[in-house]
Amino acid sequence: MADIDLKQAEQTAIAIAESDADLSEHVESPGRAALTRFLRNRMAVISTAVLALIVIGCFLGPQLFGYAPDDTDFDAMNAPIDLTSAHLLGTDDLGRDMLLRLMSGGQVSLIIGLVATIVAVAIGVLYGSIAGFFGGAVDQVLMRIADILYGVPYIFQVILISVAMGRGKVAVIVAVMLTLWLTPSRIVRAQAITLRNREFIEAARAGGMSRLAIVLRHIMPNCLGVVIVYSSLLVPDVILSESLLSFLGLGVQPPESSWGVLIADGRAKIESDPRMLLIPGLALALTLLCLNFVADGLRDAFDPNER
Repeated sequence: MADIDLKQAEQTAIAIAESDADLSEHVESPGRAALTRFLRNRMAVISTAVLALIVIGCFLGPQLFGYAPDDTDFDAMNAPIDLTSAHLLGTDDLGRDMLLRLMSGGQVSLIIGLVATIVAVAIGVLYGSIAGFFGGAVDQVLMRIADILYGVPYIFQVILISVAMGRGKVAVIVAVMLTLWLTPSRIVRAQAITLRNREFIEAARAGGMSRLAIVLRHIMPNCLGVVIVYSSLLVPDVILSESLLSFLGLGVQPPESSWGVLIADGRAKIESDPRMLLIPGLALALTLLCLNFVADGLRDAFDPNER
């Protein structure tokens, strides 16, 4: 009788193991599940492809030209759009190729948007993780500092920092970076508060891990989904801020170019040559539109309600 029970127990265990193995084959990891949901969003996928083409064009396109963005062609000044000529989008009033300047300016705008976003989000994630996990007086002091900075208008902060540091690409990156880390710090702080009493955090404490190590190894990685979504939303803001500063004359300065600089140049010639304003304006609008669709796709992909 005991042998029969033992055989039945073994068969039951084998059946359970086989069913678990079959189930594990069908269960997707969180990352793969998020990717699957993202790929189901047609507009997000199309926007990603268009955005990839814009990035490739801005960074590799200028290598196909045999001259620099500031080189002039005195025989083709104010040339109109002509897809059969050497200057596909024409030239400006100084004979500079518009397509090459558009690619070069997009390169600067995209670099500023990416670098400033990465640094601002990194500062916000670390700041918010420490505030949320440590709690108490540390949380109160850090959040009151953030509240004070929140009280200063965003555009005023950016302009003030840009004026203090001088004009140029580095000044724009620093100005935007030092003003856009506040919101991600609040978002990550809320996540850290919900995570600090979870079982794996208690196990890390019991294992002797320091609080700073817990923040770096457990709190920050578990906020990755929220950080990715917010970063995708922040990049358009950074590019738009750079364009605004360059438009006001506080950002990128000649001979460097950006979409904001091109829009500012085109504004002065809107009556005589609207093409100079419309071309960089459409490039900026298309990029921002694609980034917003990608952000929506990432938000839906990492939405806990979809899991």
